[in-house]
Amino acid sequence: MPLVAKLAWQHVGRQEDALLRRIRRAIRVAKDAESKSILKHVVDMKCSLSLSMDSPYIHLPRAFMSALPKIHGRDLREFRLLILEAYEPLASLTKVDDFKKVFLEAFKAHHWVWTNAGVLHRDISNNNVMFRRRGDQIEGVLCDWDLSSTKEDLDALMTSTSDVDGEQDADFPHDQTDVADTQNRDAQPIDDSESLDEESGDILAGMRRRARYRTGTGPFMALELLYTPAEPPVHKYHFDVQSFFWLLCWVAARHNPDKKKLGKISQWLNKDMKTTYYNKVEFLKDSDTQEAIFKAAHPAYKPLIDSWIDNVQILFRNAARVFDAIRDLHFDMKRARRSNKMKQVNIIAASIALKEREIEETLTYESFLAELD
Repeated sequence: MPLVAKLAWQHVGRQEDALLRRIRRAIRVAKDAESKSILKHVVDMKCSLSLSMDSPYIHLPRAFMSALPKIHGRDLREFRLLILEAYEPLASLTKVDDFKKVFLEAFKAHHWVWTNAGVLHRDISNNNVMFRRRGDQIEGVLCDWDLSSTKEDLDALMTSTSDVDGEQDADFPHDQTDVADTQNRDAQPIDDSESLDEESGDILAGMRRRARYRTGTGPFMALELLYTPAEPPVHKYHFDVQSFFWLLCWVAARHNPDKKKLGKISQWLNKDMKTTYYNKVEFLKDSDTQEAIFKAAHPAYKPLIDSWIDNVQILFRNAARVFDAIRDLHFDMKRARRSNKMKQVNIIAASIALKEREIEETLTYESFLAELD
């Protein structure tokens, strides 16, 4: 079995090893065979190691970099080493049927982990859905859980903060819009939580508040995360469902199984996340835009585009329309707040909550799978 070492100086709040152990414990205690089978679709971590800057076992130059963020003298980053089973990227697949199998297994494993282990991935992308070969068999595997959050942290944020209080039509700060250079870089994951709670010195609070901050990889991020300002909404399950949809479209449009290459949809790679938002909405609503993106698709993917994508995109088009209405309501609420019309603010806030629930009820695990039959 080939292994790979994952090394990084990560924020103390990123505890991928602990979350993977939590997931594996949940699978081990499950009694049904279907749940037991999920184990092979979650990255297999063999061991892990975490070391702080103060550790006597390491003496690296980084420890002497005075510009590193610290709270009460403690560095916010730790050295992490994970030894993992090595997997193959989606580009290496040679059959569309194999991709469909890998995609479905990763999607089902993601849902099982959320509902049974209480861990939400939050960074579904072409780099994090991979596969292994077992003889003639292909098995999908969901990797890279370092940006994930627990259900407890997400629920705590939902009860302690209000998504509708933010001014959703604000502009992004510059440092939160650098998603990817379309000429020189692949899409890279985003995590806006690197400097949380430095002033308060509350490390645990910072780890919990991470769940509210924008994470993901630009081309695959949910519309709500692409458009919202510096204080995005708490990450929800349907945000990851959206990411799976964008991944499905990305692979169908740009994977060449003959050459084992996976290209890019340049319209979804922008330094400004709002531009990506508008381009993805246009993809959903404008048939000419969609046809132009799929025009270069490999012939083997045409049946998948005409079936899976043509069916399931209706869900996301409807959700995009509802989110457009939410954006308008936020604009109205901002004006009402400025005029101190608090009764109107409360009415609008209730309308926003109802429409957010409508999106949640539209983009479900069950509805997504039903459209792929």
